[in-house]
Amino acid sequence: MRTSSLRLFVPLFLAVSSVVAPVSAHAAPVSVSAKDGISVTGLYRLTLSAANRKAKTVHLVVRVGDTGISGVLLDKDAEVELTNFRIEGTMLKGGMMTSEGYGEIQLDLSQTIVRGTLTVDGKRLTIEGDHHN
Repeated sequence: MRTSSLRLFVPLFLAVSSVVAPVSAHAAPVSVSAKDGISVTGLYRLTLSAANRKAKTVHLVVRVGDTGISGVLLDKDAEVELTNFRIEGTMLKGGMMTSEGYGEIQLDLSQTIVRGTLTVDGKRLTIEGDHHN
């Protein structure tokens, strides 16, 4: 297992400090399901929003390697490698460290538009975006 310094700037309550966290990729199929034939690899443009908060657009790069899938969340200032990144049915799930604790991201890939949530310390942000291979 390897570690990496993770930093992500998301204004307001998700400003992230530098932390070291274990990173692992889990073996998973390239497609969400053979029936749907949805590829998870590629570039995602995601907009995070919450009530009374300014929306923030970030990018998620998902790749397939020898050990499975991995993901990196990027904005103009920093990048965060997702931990425990995996596919469960049509959901893409993973975690990341933030200044307010561990955050869990869930993205539903069953629709044309990617929808999901990021939950950190009980605070939930809504995610909406798109995916390009």
